[in-house]
Amino acid sequence: QGAGLALLQANARLCEALAGTANVFPVDSRKWTEASGAEAFSPKLWHMAKVPFGNGVFKEAVRDIKAALRGLEGGARKIVLVDLDNTLWGGIVGESGPEGLALGGHDPAGEAFADFQRALKSLNRRGVQLGIVSRNEEASALEALRSHPEMILRPADFAGWRINWNDKARNVADLLAELNLGPQSAVFIDDSAVERARVREALPEVLVPEWPSDPMLYTRALLGLRCFDAPSLSAEDAGRTALYAARRKG
Repeated sequence: QGAGLALLQANARLCEALAGTANVFPVDSRKWTEASGAEAFSPKLWHMAKVPFGNGVFKEAVRDIKAALRGLEGGARKIVLVDLDNTLWGGIVGESGPEGLALGGHDPAGEAFADFQRALKSLNRRGVQLGIVSRNEEASALEALRSHPEMILRPADFAGWRINWNDKARNVADLLAELNLGPQSAVFIDDSAVERARVREALPEVLVPEWPSDPMLYTRALLGLRCFDAPSLSAEDAGRTALYAARRKG
């Protein structure tokens, strides 16, 4: 425990010392071994070539470094567009109302949806914008976002939304145009394979990942995308969601 604390402190000091260096970008290598699990060390590789890490570590390193390079080249995704029913929460708000949604509490699925919202909120703090594209009645959906006691994300956390019964691909394109963002900057997440296929076909530059059917795997799927790494977070990026919210009120 003492050695682990000392390493954390040393890394924190190193990052502080490098903070003013414009062309140096720290990469957290500790998570490579954590993500690799049993593959982090290979006795065979060690005895044959004195390689201290297993192939799993190198695979994780390659994914991280490629994501960092994409970010440096301006290729980081800037917004996540999410569906609502059975994506941001469990259930259909138009049928059950906010009180009937699976979100939080001691229900395993409800906890999973809440954790997914926390992961999205964490991305938002890093400057990644959030948006909603959902087939729903706008009034009932926004009421759920405002009133559900265990809702992590509120309307003010979203740069914008399209909540209606129109074609989702059209709604994605319209929302991105409103926010002055190109399709290459967006990720679209929806529990429906049909909707994912529709957006993927109509807007091939939008990243539409395959999505697990089990909400307990949502957070892991989001964290595995590795397309949000930007070299820095500007004050403009950090305040963009608040700016969009102020425009809506205006």
